[in-house]
Amino acid sequence: MTNNQGINMVLYRQSRIGTEFKDRYLNVPVNLLQGYFENHLSVLQKIVNFCVYQLAKERLSQGTLTERIEVAGEFLVLDPQNAKSIMYHGRNLYRDWLVNDYPRGGIKVKVLYDYANNQKSEFDKVIFCALIGLKSIIQKDHYKKTTFDTLFVRMAGYSTSKLAEGKIPDVIQKYRSRHYRAKIIKNLEDHWHFAYEADHTRGFYFSFRMSHEELCHTIQKKKLTTKSIMREKTETKNETRKRVREFYENREKSDPSMSDETLGYT
Repeated sequence: MTNNQGINMVLYRQSRIGTEFKDRYLNVPVNLLQGYFENHLSVLQKIVNFCVYQLAKERLSQGTLTERIEVAGEFLVLDPQNAKSIMYHGRNLYRDWLVNDYPRGGIKVKVLYDYANNQKSEFDKVIFCALIGLKSIIQKDHYKKTTFDTLFVRMAGYSTSKLAEGKIPDVIQKYRSRHYRAKIIKNLEDHWHFAYEADHTRGFYFSFRMSHEELCHTIQKKKLTTKSIMREKTETKNETRKRVREFYENREKSDPSMSDETLGYT
């Protein structure tokens, strides 16, 4: 199946790499999302080029690079006739990633396939960017705390707020409002196994592995542990102050000549 602008993704259910189609994942550098709302197919093509090349370079070892790219292309349900183009464009994107170490967000191949071959609304595209942005924040952790500012920076294709200053597209800016933020969260909760918690906290906690209840338990356990650690530190400091104070008081009683005033500390 192909779209009308030339991303030739065809449904190879079987791959010589062996992973089932439904379980195949890609790690997408967030910088590749830049320009997504101006030309999403061009951005998807860049994602394909990078991911195929990176897979061929890092996970495959047998055969020439061209042959490895063809095998990697099967993993991405890609028409193998694009191997030469991927070798050129993918290599440049891969080298750029190695130099700049852009954070990456994981997404399933079947999602990329869906977006490459089917019409998507503006909101669908926002969700695509949000998924990659959130995955680039959480990495391999079970849960994470972040802010919407950080999320929208990643959705726009930037690693940090400083790099994104003045560059976040108007489309993404629109979704900063409370109404649209809530709409994004609800869609993620309903369709992407996303757990979200933001009760009495700056920013929000989220997870793609836990249920909402599991996330709440984890957050509360962490808060209790943090309070316990802080309480122990406070008690230790108080004990230290008391011990030092008693030391000097006892010393002064036993030898008045050793008072702070005599030693010149006042």
